[in-house]
Amino acid sequence: MSNSTHLPSREELLDVLRESVHEVFSSTVTSFKQAAQVCEQGETAVALEDENGVRVTASIDLEAAVAFKGSLSGSVVVRCSAQGAMDIARGLLMLDATTSLAVQEIEDALGECANMVSGVLKRRALDPRGTFELGLPEIRRAPKVIGRPGGMLVYQLSEGVVSMELWLDESQ
Repeated sequence: MSNSTHLPSREELLDVLRESVHEVFSSTVTSFKQAAQVCEQGETAVALEDENGVRVTASIDLEAAVAFKGSLSGSVVVRCSAQGAMDIARGLLMLDATTSLAVQEIEDALGECANMVSGVLKRRALDPRGTFELGLPEIRRAPKVIGRPGGMLVYQLSEGVVSMELWLDESQ
C-alpha cells in the first residue's frame, strides 16, 4: 500500500502508542504515571514537571529501539534512566525492589518492553493499513537520533523515568 493518505497520522500513531504503553505497562510495571508535562528533551536528559509543578530532570542512560518498515517506516524507542530500566526489568521479571539484576537482564527486559509496545502499535495502527515488519530490538547506551520526532510520552515509574518515543524516517 503506497498511498500515504491511508497511513495513520502522527497524532493517531501517538494515541495508539499511548494505548500500547498502557496495555504493556499495566500488566508488567505496577507503578507508573504519565508525567504532567515535558519541559525539554535533550540527547541525554529529559526535564519534566511533576504533579506539583516542580521541575525534575532525569538522565537518559539507556535506550531500546525497534524499527518498523512498510509504507511508513520509523522506530519505537524506549529511553530511560538507569533506575527506570531497573523498574521495567523488575516488573517484567516479577521481582521485588530489593532483587539485584545483571546488566544483561536489564538490557534484555528493556528490549522486550520495546518489542511488546512496538508489537501492539503494529497490530493496532499499522497492520490494518498494509504490510509492516518489525526489526529486532537494538539496545544503545548512547542516545541516537534516528529520524524526525513523531511524538514522545514520558512516564514516572516507581523510582525512575521512561520516555516512549516514536521516530519517523526523514524520507517519509
